[in-house]
Amino acid sequence: MNRHAQPRFWVTSHLANPVRRRLRSRPARTWRPSAGVLAGIGGGAQLAAAVITAPAARHWYNRWGTTPAEAAGAMPGDDLIPHPKMASTRAVTIGAPPAEVWAWLVQIGQGRGGFYSYDVLENLARCDIHSAGRIIPELQRLHRGDLIRLAPGQAPCFRVAIAEPPRVLVLAAADPVTQAVRPVATTPDELGSTWQWLLRPVDGGRGTRLVARQRYSYPARQSVMWHLVEPVSFVMERRMLHGIKARAETHAAAGLAGAAA
Repeated sequence: MNRHAQPRFWVTSHLANPVRRRLRSRPARTWRPSAGVLAGIGGGAQLAAAVITAPAARHWYNRWGTTPAEAAGAMPGDDLIPHPKMASTRAVTIGAPPAEVWAWLVQIGQGRGGFYSYDVLENLARCDIHSAGRIIPELQRLHRGDLIRLAPGQAPCFRVAIAEPPRVLVLAAADPVTQAVRPVATTPDELGSTWQWLLRPVDGGRGTRLVARQRYSYPARQSVMWHLVEPVSFVMERRMLHGIKARAETHAAAGLAGAAA
């Protein structure tokens, strides 16, 4: 054996051994989906189920969470779509006062506080939504005519029709290209939609009944499209209501804990 071979072999082996030991001691890395991805997978399954069961379930999901009085009662903004072909009213009770709930609601929108729903699913459609986990001071004021986007570019959008904090927020559909508010749909065949929110104090003002309503009118040629939109809207809006509820209750509880400390 060449007298220089052994030292070279020993050096190589000696240097490699620590590397082998580190590789043996290093745990195997496994990919774990984030909470947002897992939620998106669950949301996707719900979307599929809602679309499949839509003909039979639409009466239920268009009144999800409401009392009969809430579902049938008038809300601010109803006059903007007086003859809807499609409508939904959904509600949730939140353990936080209306002002606390309003702080989260008022900042909704793409490029703003998001929609507190399934961001992963919205972003698959390139909506660029990033739901806020905090109250953003510069987004706490809305005025009549302010623009609320659902996605970037020439995508569906709304203009603020009514903003009465902390009680009423009404959004009216705007033209995606001009971003001008559509005229009041005086017939069921005229294109138009609204997104209406009512915050009603309960439990002596310590809680809030948050009611969301959507009303649509559209020409007959778009009927299939809107009947596909309807179950998707239910899944996303229900998640949004839960998202607002979780944020408002957590923030309110943190405020009470801080005051008591």
